[in-house]
Amino acid sequence: MHTEPPKPTTSVPFGTCERIVFPYCANDTTYNYTTFPNFMGHTSQQDISKGLEKYGELFNNPTCYDYSRDYWCSVWAPECKNGKRIPPCRNYCNAGKCVDVKPDEVLDACRAIGFNRTAFPNYVGDIRASKAKTPVMMISTIEMSTNCYKYATLFACAAYLPKCSGTNVVPSHTIPPCKSLCSNFQDRCSMFMEIFHSPWPEALNCSQFPDSPDTTVCIGYEEAHEAPPLIECEKGDLRCDGDSCIPPSWWCDGYRDCNDSADESHPMCASCPVGKHKCQPVGLCIEKLAVCDGLNDCYEDTDELSCVRLGKGLDEGDLLVYEPVSETWQNVCADDWNSTWSNLTCKQLGYE
Repeated sequence: MHTEPPKPTTSVPFGTCERIVFPYCANDTTYNYTTFPNFMGHTSQQDISKGLEKYGELFNNPTCYDYSRDYWCSVWAPECKNGKRIPPCRNYCNAGKCVDVKPDEVLDACRAIGFNRTAFPNYVGDIRASKAKTPVMMISTIEMSTNCYKYATLFACAAYLPKCSGTNVVPSHTIPPCKSLCSNFQDRCSMFMEIFHSPWPEALNCSQFPDSPDTTVCIGYEEAHEAPPLIECEKGDLRCDGDSCIPPSWWCDGYRDCNDSADESHPMCASCPVGKHKCQPVGLCIEKLAVCDGLNDCYEDTDELSCVRLGKGLDEGDLLVYEPVSETWQNVCADDWNSTWSNLTCKQLGYE
């Protein structure tokens, strides 16, 4: 509860400058004279004193707005010049003072990467740090649990707890996230925000931000343009597009799996020299004698597939075996044929 302030009794004609005696603003502004009606419709300083019990907290609540008294005095007891009231500038209504980011279990993630001072409103319209805690915590959790973007927390801090720029002129009183940082995060992680029942904020439009390597202009340009790490591929895999790997079964198969066409322009995709057999689908060249010899030399054992078949036409019903050197099918003749050979042959033909 506020102590009841002394009630001004002086009444002056409208359009006349009078000294401020309203206790919450007297000697606490950069000006000394006001006039009425004010921007709340009050007609005198005595009139505005009646509303203190209901609205007095507006003048002394930095957790609501870091310069709440300055702003509300400009509304309740506006500056008077030549008998005219001077309204608060729009940027004065929007721009907050630069304040320290206080130690906090959630916001310490931002303090740890250099976000020690901030100003509000932030880039989603929040006017105090307590409102920024929930989205910062959510985005940091998304980064840790999904690895959707290694600079997700940097983006969260730049958008919700922006660094001070050193000027109070809107919109330059804080440093925004760079457009590329915002876009990278949105492309890779916004779907996870939906999962957390927190859709992308309507006020957060990546295209509105600048994109410059100058850290006094925006935050995160260098990180957003960081070259992808050179990953190690598993033995036998092919590096694709510089940052991914594909297995041999995807090479030389007629489908472009890599944007850089590495899978279809690999040397193994070329024709094999005379006397060699080309494995499918990867195009590896092996000796012809290695085909259908009972040993697996091609990926996925393709050199040992389709080595037997049943004849057609004049050879109908005959068992044929592939002879790789001449690339012909030969009749199988055996004096000691038994059920074991029959079972193996049927299995190779595809029968269970």
